Amino acid sequence: MNNFGFKVIDVKKFDKEIFEIIEYSNNNKLPIELAIYKEDKEMYERIIKEGKYLNTIHLSRKCNVHLKNKTFEEHKGNIFNEIERGVSYGIYRFVLHMNIEKFNMKKNERKDIIKVLLERLSEINEFSKKMDKNDKKVEIFIENLFEPLYFYKELFEEINELELDRINFCFDIGHAKIWSKDTLENWLLFLKIMKNDYKKNFHFHIHFNAGLKDQHLSFEESINEGITEKDEYFSKLKNISDIIKYDLIDVYKDDTFVMEQNPKYQISGYEIMKKKVINE
Repeated sequence: MNNFGFKVIDVKKFDKEIFEIIEYSNNNKLPIELAIYKEDKEMYERIIKEGKYLNTIHLSRKCNVHLKNKTFEEHKGNIFNEIERGVSYGIYRFVLHMNIEKFNMKKNERKDIIKVLLERLSEINEFSKKMDKNDKKVEIFIENLFEPLYFYKELFEEINELELDRINFCFDIGHAKIWSKDTLENWLLFLKIMKNDYKKNFHFHIHFNAGLKDQHLSFEESINEGITEKDEYFSKLKNISDIIKYDLIDVYKDDTFVMEQNPKYQISGYEIMKKKVINE
C-alpha cells in the first residue's frame, strides 16, 4: 500500500533514524511528511533532497492561524513563505495548526471565533491558488488539536459554503482520543460527511496514546502497553487494528496516512502494521 508512510522531523539528534526511514521509504515507495520543528535549514534541505517520496510538509509552529488579530499579519507572512519554499522544492501539500489561544464553548463567541478563522483561511486559500504549478494544486490540511468535534463540524460547514476548495482536513487519531470528548464513531461519521458531501481530501496521523498524555506511541509500543487490541475509547466492539484497517485505510484509499511516532520505532512498527492492519 503506497499511501501509508512516515512522518519525519528536522531534529538532528534523530539524524540516523530519520535517514533510515527515508531510505526505507525510497526502497518501498512510501510517502513521507516532513514536520518543521527545529527549523533546521540543513536538515530540511537534506530531507527534501534525499526523500524521493516526500509529498507533505507540516508547517512550523510560527505558522499557526492565531486568533489574536494583532499577530496574524506576521503569522500570515510565515505561512505564505513556508508554502512558497515548499512549492519551490516540488511539495504541494501542507499541514497547518490553528492554535486557538482561547476557546469559549458559548455559541455566540464560537461564531465570532469561526468568523475570524474563515477570514484568515480565505486568505490562505487564495494564496494557495496562486502557488499552483505544473497542474499541481496546493492543498492545506487543518489538523485537529484541542477543539471539540462540534467546532470542526461548524467550521467545515462554513468552509464548504464559502467554497474554500484548498482547505482540507488532517485527522490525528491520537489527538482525537486524548483531547476530544467525542467517541471515535462520531469522528468517523464526520469524516464521511466531509468526504461525501464536502468532497474534502484527508491526511491521517496514526499514533497511539495509553492515557491522557500525547505520547505518540508506535504500533510496536502500543502492543507492549497493552492498548492495541483493546481500547474502549476507540470502540467497545472493535479492536484498534480493525478500526484502522476497516474504518480508515479501506475506506479512504485515495488519501494518505503517516506514522507520527518516535523515529526509533517507526520502521519496526510499520512492519508489524503491514501484517496486522495493512495486510500486504
